[in-house]
Amino acid sequence: MVFVQPSIYANDNSCMLDALRAIGPRRARAVVSFDPLTTPSHTLREWHAIGVRGVRLNLQSTGKEMGAQDLSAALLQYANAIRPLHWVLQLYVP
Repeated sequence: MVFVQPSIYANDNSCMLDALRAIGPRRARAVVSFDPLTTPSHTLREWHAIGVRGVRLNLQSTGKEMGAQDLSAALLQYANAIRPLHWVLQLYVP
């Protein structure tokens, strides 16, 4: 099974991560939300160990608008953060 961070919780992944820990990485995976500028790489590695395999960039539910240049910069920040872990980057955009 795959858990995806609900939009209403923004970057607070705690409930979903608790569920992932309870079920275990052999039975479930997860997609989190985080800020690539403030989330340390050791946190990403900890999440990876329990089964996280992706991040969701949510512009749709938040109503946030980005121009092409800002979106490109954000994608690069996420890509640099998740590249060592080989995670996927999910885009939820209008």
